[in-house]
Amino acid sequence: MLDRILAELYNSRVMNYPNLYKDLYKKERYTSIQEAQAGLTKVLKVAEKNDNFYKVMRNNKPIGVLLPIKAWENLLKDIEELKTTDFLKDFEKSSKSKKPLL
Repeated sequence: MLDRILAELYNSRVMNYPNLYKDLYKKERYTSIQEAQAGLTKVLKVAEKNDNFYKVMRNNKPIGVLLPIKAWENLLKDIEELKTTDFLKDFEKSSKSKKPLL
């Protein structure tokens, strides 16, 4: 079910608001696992200050993501919002009508 919701969000929000998708990638930064281990607090402080998040890489492959607590809390709020009855009803209507949710 969550996969369907996320797919619908992608199709409605990102396709209707391409800058949203672009802005997300502008906030993405990279750090190696060694740098993250050596200075985790520093990486998180820089991420919070610059409103970024970091993909942690090992051998040029992503293995995780570091994000400041405010970003995590906002993400949790968004997930909770997605679970509301009103959203799910709107989602079902949108899926049946093939119209974007927004």
